[in-house]
Amino acid sequence: MEFISSKKTLDKNDFAVVTEKGNYIHELFTNFEHSPLAAKYSSQPFPGQYLLFLAGGLAESSEVLPDDIVALSSLERVNFHRPGLIGDEIYLKATLIDEEIKNYQYKWEIFNHKDELLIDCKVKFIRNVKK
Repeated sequence: MEFISSKKTLDKNDFAVVTEKGNYIHELFTNFEHSPLAAKYSSQPFPGQYLLFLAGGLAESSEVLPDDIVALSSLERVNFHRPGLIGDEIYLKATLIDEEIKNYQYKWEIFNHKDELLIDCKVKFIRNVKK
């Protein structure tokens, strides 16, 4: 089974909350305009961990996921390929790769609106095992 989520726009308001509450101090997040790294990007990058957080919500909002999922239990083999930028629309492609009695395992791929791969990883969900 595979599904593609709806899209979520990365905006300045979210960026401000994430970087302030997360206490990010890297110059890409605190002083982007004056960072020598800024020339690499068309707009300010988000912390990658936030994109994983959003992917969880995009997965949960899907009506395709099995109803017996209780919680996310692990993220494995996370690969950051490129950052999500302010103004990007991101979406999640999730592919079921293993189904067991107690859990599901998916491959997650997070893309931007240009269909560029930002992040890929494997996630495991705990199933509600009925006795």
